[in-house]
Amino acid sequence: MILQRNKQSKLRRFRVPPDKIRKGMLVEIPLPWFRHPFWLSRFVVKKDSQIEKIRQLDIPFVFVLVSEPHEKEEVKKEQEILSGKDAQAEKQVQPEELPSIDTSPTNSTSHHLEKEEMSSSAKLYFIRQQKCQKVYEKTINEVKTLLNGLLFFSEESLHDAQNMMKNMVDTLISDPNAMLFLINAKKKQEEVFHHALNTCILSLILARADNLPPEDIFTIGLGALFHDIGKLRVPKSLLLKTHPLTKSEKALLQLHPQFGLEIVSKIASFPEGPKRIIGEHHETLDGKGYPRGLKGDEIRVKTRIVSIVNIYDNLCNPPALEKAMTPYHALAFMYKKLGEKLDRRLVELFIRLLGVYPPGTIVKLSNGSIGIVVSKSSTSPHKPSVMLYNPDVPPSKAPVISLEEETSLDIEQTINPSSLPQEIFAYLNPPLRIAYMVDSLGKE
Repeated sequence: MILQRNKQSKLRRFRVPPDKIRKGMLVEIPLPWFRHPFWLSRFVVKKDSQIEKIRQLDIPFVFVLVSEPHEKEEVKKEQEILSGKDAQAEKQVQPEELPSIDTSPTNSTSHHLEKEEMSSSAKLYFIRQQKCQKVYEKTINEVKTLLNGLLFFSEESLHDAQNMMKNMVDTLISDPNAMLFLINAKKKQEEVFHHALNTCILSLILARADNLPPEDIFTIGLGALFHDIGKLRVPKSLLLKTHPLTKSEKALLQLHPQFGLEIVSKIASFPEGPKRIIGEHHETLDGKGYPRGLKGDEIRVKTRIVSIVNIYDNLCNPPALEKAMTPYHALAFMYKKLGEKLDRRLVELFIRLLGVYPPGTIVKLSNGSIGIVVSKSSTSPHKPSVMLYNPDVPPSKAPVISLEEETSLDIEQTINPSSLPQEIFAYLNPPLRIAYMVDSLGKE
């Protein structure tokens, strides 16, 4: 029997010993996603193998979620189901209310921060974020010019791209404490340009985090910037298609690495390192990638870095917005489902780099507050900075708190933006496209 949630009912959760879990129960694992083998932390148990894996976690309890019916008789029935009609087990089951999203101002701000502190924190964040926003918008225009220039085999465009990349690498290396900010990328430019810049930025900081030498970081940045230039030869209607591709359409799309190589090969001075990244960024360690089916050590670290970032950005920003994963779930999917395809060490480094809750993730805190992650902690991947929903003040003055400093608060769960009440969605304004910029790249 599956316990389903009634629209008029609240969910209650009970602490249940793992040996009392049965098929049909809606359970929630009280561990971070990277410490258990399941794709989601909350799911309906359907298989005996899932029960066995839960028991192997060596935890004292898991949460079982049930609806809270209006009739006492139904409550009694559900409690009997949970306890398996076992009186001893029933004593161990402790009910806990699963708080629903509360839009009231009393539950939307941290009780540990004074208003002046919150205002100052929000002001500082918005100054830095707006600066990054302007730099991003300026850079995306430059990227469009550069990619279109290369499309016509322009040596000058290559030279300009190399200068831009050298400046980026020099800046990142000279500022190891640079912060990654969430950007509200405007859809004025074609998707391929946003994807190029985002892949470039994240590949640069992942390469830096891997302690690669400056010349390798430069190669990775240039390769990431132009990795999808071959898509400019693919019909836009195919790139923007939201329905499943036909076999012939998929085959055409998978030609874009070769198209990219054809384009850059006609520029005599285009370096070999970035060229290899363009041709190999869809190769996977298990040999099931394309176009050549390379595997294992045949794929260099430089290409592996760009491949990881490319997949992450595509998961967060697919053509069909309703299929977009949150940054949190994109990382979880890569970690758990793509282990044989991607370099595990680099994926783990990428997670530490972005934080378990990357910028752009909508979260619910342990005090009921709702907010959006705006930057990660430099020391604790579980403790990012969060901009909170507070209807008493405009978004430009919304409280921004560091969970690393607010030790009494934790992230309770992540929330899909589409499930937010309209007033909270409008206030937090989660970007339709997840994009990032490093603040140091905007310094004069």
